[in-house]
Amino acid sequence: MAAREPMTEKRRHTLRGTATLDERLHWDFDRRLAWSNEEEAFVLRLSHYEDFEDERAHKEQAPRLQRNGVGWLVRRDKRWFLDLDAMRRFAPQVTDFPWLHGVIEVAPKITRKDEGKGRIFTFEITEEHMNETTPKRIFLSHKGVDKSVVRTYHRMLTELGFNPWLGEEAMIAGTNLERALLQGMKDSCAAIFFVTANYRDEGYLATEVDYAVAEKRRKDERFAIITLVLGGGRIEIPGLLKTYVWKTPRSDFEALQEILKALPIRLPSPIWK
Repeated sequence: MAAREPMTEKRRHTLRGTATLDERLHWDFDRRLAWSNEEEAFVLRLSHYEDFEDERAHKEQAPRLQRNGVGWLVRRDKRWFLDLDAMRRFAPQVTDFPWLHGVIEVAPKITRKDEGKGRIFTFEITEEHMNETTPKRIFLSHKGVDKSVVRTYHRMLTELGFNPWLGEEAMIAGTNLERALLQGMKDSCAAIFFVTANYRDEGYLATEVDYAVAEKRRKDERFAIITLVLGGGRIEIPGLLKTYVWKTPRSDFEALQEILKALPIRLPSPIWK
């Protein structure tokens, strides 16, 4: 008779912030096990005494958080973003979920308080939600003269079901380049640097290296820096990239293998055409 797999306890922990009439937020933390019909989850719940309609409740919530020094939950362009690493530094007791890190977009559920006046913002985060919302684009960094080579990799990655970020494909006319590069890196789970004899650690390429290193520090194992040295000969690798492993593939196929091994995400599941 086959041995049963050990039962694992599902946790459902809640960080609560309650606003008083002086608009100060008071925090408490509740640990409990999930009921059988509940998912394992971390819950952030913000309670306020006003009874505004939803959109005004959103507008009032954001500046109140800032006034209380909560920089890890912000609203931009009507979208909420939660910096989980900064939140864990704020509330060190939130340590039981190893998948709870990085910056994710979250959508609160707004309900009225049971006792009447007031609204409750509830942000529920599960491991499945983390996997769905964590950025998964692949940033392709290269010198302009190497664009035809990089387009080949863009096509290969796209055919495999990934979502590579290539400047000419991702930016619309009139886009501010610095902001587009920063947003492209934030939307990615990896940056691939195609280093050839043409590559120079200066200008926008230096900016891309800086942004990639910053994302690696922020996202940790959910972001990969992949350096491919192409073309042979003596090629200088940018100083900041020397901290990470680089490869010198002998063919496009070998380079693709190195990319797939280094990515923090797997190949998408095969489906019928």
